[in-house]
Amino acid sequence: MLQASPLKPPPPAPPWALQAAFTALGLSSFMLSNALWAEMPALVPVLPEGNKLGSYLLLSLQAANVVPAIAMLRGPEVVHLESIIWALLLGGVVVSQLMSFCWAATTPIPGAGGKSHALALILLTFLAGCINNSSSLFLYPFVARWERRYVSALATGEGLSGILVSLLGLTQNVGGARPRFSVRAYFQGVSTLYVFSLLGFLFLLHEERHKKARVALSTDRVVAEERETAWQGGAKKRVLLSVKDEDSDALDMPLSAPTSAPAPVLALIWPFLLAQFGISLWAYGVIPALTPISTSGYQHAAHVLQYSSIVSMALDPLSRALTHRLRCYRLPLLVVLVNVLAAVLCVAAAISPRPPFVDQPLGGLFVVFFNGAFTAAFAFTSTMVFFCIHRALGPRRGLPLPVHARRAGGADEAPGLQEDACALMVGQRRGGGVPVSIGRGEGEGEHAGEVGPGGEEDFVQVLRRQDGFRWSGFIVQVGAFVGALATFLLVA
Repeated sequence: MLQASPLKPPPPAPPWALQAAFTALGLSSFMLSNALWAEMPALVPVLPEGNKLGSYLLLSLQAANVVPAIAMLRGPEVVHLESIIWALLLGGVVVSQLMSFCWAATTPIPGAGGKSHALALILLTFLAGCINNSSSLFLYPFVARWERRYVSALATGEGLSGILVSLLGLTQNVGGARPRFSVRAYFQGVSTLYVFSLLGFLFLLHEERHKKARVALSTDRVVAEERETAWQGGAKKRVLLSVKDEDSDALDMPLSAPTSAPAPVLALIWPFLLAQFGISLWAYGVIPALTPISTSGYQHAAHVLQYSSIVSMALDPLSRALTHRLRCYRLPLLVVLVNVLAAVLCVAAAISPRPPFVDQPLGGLFVVFFNGAFTAAFAFTSTMVFFCIHRALGPRRGLPLPVHARRAGGADEAPGLQEDACALMVGQRRGGGVPVSIGRGEGEGEHAGEVGPGGEEDFVQVLRRQDGFRWSGFIVQVGAFVGALATFLLVA
């Protein structure tokens, strides 16, 4: 008879807890770069670079794009994904702490007329760019192991990072005559926000370990049932279960090695990458540089610029969170909308200092409205690109399953664990082991055919989806770099 296991793994975490954890993890994506721009009014009057400081910091952030470029040349790092994310999060804590102590340090440069420069802050900004610019390459492949809905949670966290550091600056009264706390305290507050990201990531890893334990427990039960059925049937034969055989070499396979030649990922997702490049070029390179120009002609230009930033930062996470409930896979239509709104803002900057409605008392609302509309359209479209890649590289477009595995989880098992998929699907006993079959999942829902209650998915498909997400994150950085460089050359 079957004996119940004395150790029962804890039940799965509720979806809202996982969404909160992914949102906290997403906060780390652009935290440091957003914090630098929000604190700029307090840095410019103190440091010797003055108004040129923003240009130097932007150059340092863009130069840091060399790190994701090198990471892409090295290929997928699936096995060490968790270690890399740990390094990025801990690096964010360390860099923000160093900024709190070294932001005002100046260093004399020989041959510069005896002038000192804020080399410490510029170097730390480069390190911050290395962390922020690389986050998309590894955070999105991590969420690719989970259900699609958690993509919205991670993207929402990215948008919230700008809001939180800006609220921290408003609380500080940044740039005011009497700040409520110092620049050091501000960057230490940013470091505290990184701790929330670390806690969210720790919770997700903890949930993955529990999920593996539940899968292993269910697999043991299935194995025992198969063996008992075989002996009670009088067949007197040993059921070869490759996953549980101690002498199997299946799990010696590297996790990053597919079981068969995958279809070319880029051939399936190049339209999505092209869309991501175009909208990122506008959002991260062109529009932020042109917004101060487009608002300069209005009365109370500083307030118009401030409200444009506030409205944009508020709509970004809201639009990303909207993708959890509302999906629109018509990317061409969304991309056209983003380009039209960007073109309006470019025209407003080109005809400055006489932008539209400049003579009206509330004429600045024109730029505020279109900045907010552009940010909302971009945030929604950018998140939908990841959904489209998730679907394009999912089970219905994937390779045939070479080996099937018995369904190990109950209805509460969430899909996405690549290690479980490997352990349950690619194992084949040396000398002709019998594959363990569980049948395919039913249903036509969003998660039909994935590992878990919705069905099953080949481990190769998980790797291909992660690779697609890494390419998308890399293209975001390329678009930002090209857009910033092009705008700098045109304005200069």
